[in-house]
Amino acid sequence: MTLPPERGGPAAAPGRGPAPTNAPSAARSSGARSSSARSSDGRERAGLIVFGILEILVGAFLGTSVLALALLSVGGGGAPGMDALAGSTGLAGGKLGTFAALYAGLTGLFVYLGVGSFLPRRWVRPLVLYVATLWILGGFVLLALVAGIAATGGLPGAAADPDAGSSPGALGALGSPAVAVLLGGVLVVLYIVLPAALFLFHRRPALKEALERLDPVPRWTDRCPAPVLSLVLSLAISALFCLPFVRGPVPLFGWTLTGAPAAIVTLIAAAAFAALAVATYRLSPAGWWGSLAAVVVLTIVSVDMSFRFDVSALAADFSIAAAAEPGVAAAAGSPAAAAAAASTAVTNASGWLLGAGSLLFGIVCLIALLRLRRYFIEAPQAHEWV
Repeated sequence: MTLPPERGGPAAAPGRGPAPTNAPSAARSSGARSSSARSSDGRERAGLIVFGILEILVGAFLGTSVLALALLSVGGGGAPGMDALAGSTGLAGGKLGTFAALYAGLTGLFVYLGVGSFLPRRWVRPLVLYVATLWILGGFVLLALVAGIAATGGLPGAAADPDAGSSPGALGALGSPAVAVLLGGVLVVLYIVLPAALFLFHRRPALKEALERLDPVPRWTDRCPAPVLSLVLSLAISALFCLPFVRGPVPLFGWTLTGAPAAIVTLIAAAAFAALAVATYRLSPAGWWGSLAAVVVLTIVSVDMSFRFDVSALAADFSIAAAAEPGVAAAAGSPAAAAAAASTAVTNASGWLLGAGSLLFGIVCLIALLRLRRYFIEAPQAHEWV
């Protein structure tokens, strides 16, 4: 006699009974999840393609700026009118060449991000988040600068003398409310709205999960926590930004270094930043302590430079301030004397403003580093990195 299954018969043995009654529903549930994931991946990939096109367009725009700056740096390359434009900017060819190299790097970066969005690659998300954050911070700085110039009616001396019959300078025109509002609107769109859209799209967990499915291969951005990766990129960029100053001038605590001293200081700083970037990427405690020391030193240097910064000299460098005739002193009570006094007042105010901003930025960086400390003293496997 055979016992029924519920009493321990043969069908009750593991692996020998009929399939569980809930197996079809489990299969249907798994299939539904898979279908939902594929649909989500399709939407996320379409969004990546849209933003990839946008990133390549930004790179193309920066590429045209590279060509324009390169032509200006060589006096226009013989093009009609370009040599005169290069001379009227008041910028030396070396400075324009540095700007061209910077824009060329940005061009390559945005094209790289666009291609990565098309493929897609999972390293796109952390890199875009980092770039968009810097982009937004730069936009706020530019808006503050424009607002400050507009609030003071433009830089003293930047507006042309009405008796001279010439037109106002570029920064002097910011005293006009219409020009200030128009420029502010353009800056908000280019430096706040556009990067904010990139940031908000790429920070979503749904995109992170979709990229992990679309690109299951671990990439170099997965080898350290995402917050630490931002520090690594900042250190690497700082090392690159040191190189244009190899030939000087390098302002340092009241001295202006040129030639061999400038090259020595600049190359040492670049090597230190590069070494810190490598150590931080490896989650070495030495990388964290070195970054902390670098933030303290750079904050002290930037605060000192803020009080030595001369707005009038900046205006003269771009040929937007009216040049006084050599050997002619401004008479007391004359418009030139009043402009000089106003220029001194603006320089002093800008020094305090820039100094406070530099100190605040240094404090924010210190707080951020303290929050990253746990990644350098705990086991890396204990953290969600991306």
